[in-house]
Amino acid sequence: MRIAVCDDDPILRRQAGEYIANYPGSLDIRLDEFSSGKQLLKKFKNTKYDLIFLDIEMPGMDGMAVAKELRRLDEKVFLVFLTSHQEMAVAGYEVAALRFLVKPINRKSIHDCIRLVQSKLKEQILLIHSKEQEEILVPVASILFIEAQNQEVEIVTEQGKLTERQKLNFYETVLKTAEFYRCHRSYLINLLQVKGLQKKTVIMKNQVSIPVSRNKEKALRQELLRAIQKK
Repeated sequence: MRIAVCDDDPILRRQAGEYIANYPGSLDIRLDEFSSGKQLLKKFKNTKYDLIFLDIEMPGMDGMAVAKELRRLDEKVFLVFLTSHQEMAVAGYEVAALRFLVKPINRKSIHDCIRLVQSKLKEQILLIHSKEQEEILVPVASILFIEAQNQEVEIVTEQGKLTERQKLNFYETVLKTAEFYRCHRSYLINLLQVKGLQKKTVIMKNQVSIPVSRNKEKALRQELLRAIQKK
């Protein structure tokens, strides 16, 4: 897990760094500290962060402007704002901030944020055991659909295809908290990877047409609308 702390106050950066270093399992955490938004953005273009603690009130480029640029570059990075004014929290909805921490920060609030992000990151990864007995980590968001094929399933992702000896029911259960829907007895689709709908068919973003069971058409449309509104 990679974390960044961006704040113009060196005392706060040092304090946050100490709290993060004391987090259980911190050996798996890499921390970078930045005194300005411009420094962070420069590094961010070539470095992927999972969680960023970001001060709102900084001289020059303020935290909200930095957050908007971060969102333009990466929709998934988790942002936690640090602020002295709780009323600033309303503005965080614009950039989908995970939380707001009111200064002075404390160890529990920092640890709670890390624990929450770790939990969310686990939900986003699917462990696949390939035919070669290789363990492969697949981002759930990259899966377009999963197709049942006799005693195996074919998992079609943005990067390619994977085959695993498993039943489709298993993945329907595992992915029940994600935006997946079983539109046919042989297909489990990612609702956020749907490009369009035709009669008895759903078109995925890779242009593949997936059959839709007659009794699932109405429910599929409702689930698609719900998933889009939620996003």
